[in-house]
This record gives sequence, C-alpha cells and structure tokens, in this order.
Amino acid sequence: MREIEIIIMATIIAMLTILIVSTRGRSLLRVFFLHFSLSQKRRIIIVIMVISVLALVLQISWKNSTPHEKLVSSMHLVSNDSLLQSLGATQIQALKNIDVLRIDTSISFKKIRPEIAYVIPSVIKSFQVIAKKYFIPEIASIPQNNSIVFHTTQTNISTSQGLRLKHLLQKKLGTDYAISLRKDKKNFQFLKIEYRGQPWNNEKLLSVPVLEAAVAEKVEPALLMAWVQATSHFNIGYKDDNGNQGLLALDSGSGFEQLRVGAHLLHQRLEKHINVQDALASIYLGEESLRRKEWWKDPLAKAWVEQILVNAQDYRQRGLFLTH
Repeated sequence: MREIEIIIMATIIAMLTILIVSTRGRSLLRVFFLHFSLSQKRRIIIVIMVISVLALVLQISWKNSTPHEKLVSSMHLVSNDSLLQSLGATQIQALKNIDVLRIDTSISFKKIRPEIAYVIPSVIKSFQVIAKKYFIPEIASIPQNNSIVFHTTQTNISTSQGLRLKHLLQKKLGTDYAISLRKDKKNFQFLKIEYRGQPWNNEKLLSVPVLEAAVAEKVEPALLMAWVQATSHFNIGYKDDNGNQGLLALDSGSGFEQLRVGAHLLHQRLEKHINVQDALASIYLGEESLRRKEWWKDPLAKAWVEQILVNAQDYRQRGLFLTH
C-alpha cells in the first residue's frame, strides 16, 4: 500500500476513534442522530456501513498495489533455511572444482556466509588485475563465517600491490565489507575481507543459483528471477493450492534443482511460442488450456504474465542480465 493511503486510513480511523471514545465526540454523534431522527437500529446500520466502506477501501488499495511495490515488500523476506545458508559453501566448492581457487583441506568452509562467498570471483579478478597475470589465489583461513583471509605473499603480490588491491576491492565491494592487510611474524602478507552488513534477504541469496540455471539453459536470468518472485516470493518452502512445492511450484524438482527444471521449461516454451507473453501464459495455464482459449481474456493469467514482465524489466534495470 502506498504511504499516502496509509496516512489517509490512519487519519479516518483516528477521527472515528475520537468520536466514539471522547465525551465531546459522543455528544456530537448524539446531536447528529437526533437531528435526523435516527433510531438505535439505524444508527447501528450506519456504523456497520462506515466500517464496511473502510474495509473495502483497504482491500482495493492492496489489490491495486503495483507488482513493483509487492516486489519491494517481498525483498524484506530473510530466511534461515539451511539450504539457502549452504550457498556459501556451494559457491566455494564450485570455484575449487574448476581450479580457480585453492583452499587447504584442513580449512572448513561449510558455514561460510554467502555474503562472503559470492564476492570471491570479484576478489580473484582483482588479484589478476593488480598482478597483471593469471594465477590461482589461495585461501589462508576462514576465521569466522563472515570473513575470509587470502595469501598475498605466496602469489607474489608486493606490499604496494597489496595496498592497491585493498583499495580496488573496497571500491568494488562497498562499505558493507571491511578490507585489511596484515603481516605475520614471517613477514608474509595476508588480505582479509570481512562482511559487516545486514544478512542478505532471500532475493539476493537466490540471485546466483538463478543466474547459474539461466546460463545453463540459455534463458534470460531476469525473466527466471521474475517467475520465482511471482510464484513463491523467494520462499523455498512455498506450497501452492494444488500441492506443488518449491520456488517455482513445479511438479518436479526440489530445492535449487527446481530452478534448473524451470529454466529448461522456460527455454522450451520460448522456443515453441512466437512471443514471451504466450510462452509465460502456457506455463501458467498449461499447453492444453492455452490451445482451447485466448489466455489474455483470463484475468488471472493476464495479471500473472504482466507481473512477470514488469518485474523482469525491474531486474534488468538493477543489473541482472547476461553480457556476451
């Protein structure tokens, strides 16, 4: 609901409360009712009608709120779901598997927060920019789940280059991250990155799995992200009225696997239909229903498709797109 509507509703409720609770307010109401010669029964009917009108205005205001407003509201959802919190470890393992990051087997990274793990690709790129060559950075330690320490001496980063690396990363990552350099007794230099901001909400946490699924299935990540938002509002435990569960409420796939299933389905429908609107409508209604009727005459299907298109554009403007 928009702020102006909240102010208006609060003002009306406050005025009614004053009229009912205060002695002067009740006196004014009695004068009003006596002036129009209203019986007790009619007085009750008028009060009920006023309350009903207020409730109707409130309901209409909520229904007419834009998809963007609902998107902003859902962005505040923060989850402690173990699957979402495991994204940090998954990200580090993926980087290790493709041999762009080294980490000693004695270092546990199972509980590292995604807010730290997600910025490691930027750290790797910054290392290479400063060193002006390709090498594989090495994690020295993970002292806490919100911080990570990299070797710089072993990768031939000098003290002056270390300072440049620190400033570059601080500029890239922003004020939520604290970047520091330190040396141990052997004069080895280390770079520490610590996340000091608020825990990320589900929307941010899911951006990387959505991007990975979109890249794998060659669909636009903004469109896939908007589909997740319209279906489950980023709630990984979502369940619809038909009993389907998950981020996209599909009848197959669970957890993040459903993102890949959904991206594959989206790719198929985009290939089959002449435009994005028809492709999305076929997902909402099913292919059989789509063939039997004009989907844009179904108000629910039309609203769902329009919401996804609006939210997808919002994600594009916020930077969720692929560069070639």
